[in-house]
Amino acid sequence: MYIKTINRNDKSLIIAIPLTTTSGKIRVKERDNIYGYGLPFASRSKKFNQKNYIEWQISYDIETKQ
Repeated sequence: MYIKTINRNDKSLIIAIPLTTTSGKIRVKERDNIYGYGLPFASRSKKFNQKNYIEWQISYDIETKQ
């Protein structure tokens, strides 16, 4: 994720969130029911529709002493 554009006049940002990077923290999934879990979705070869959603992976970095 990175800042693509900063507009100082109306105080807005445009943020780019790449979906297809190999080391990204984002996954695109598809589900039939809004209450169920989704299955992985090939966002490079298929078009998005209303069954798709984006899942953000949270990672925690912990320092350990060895």
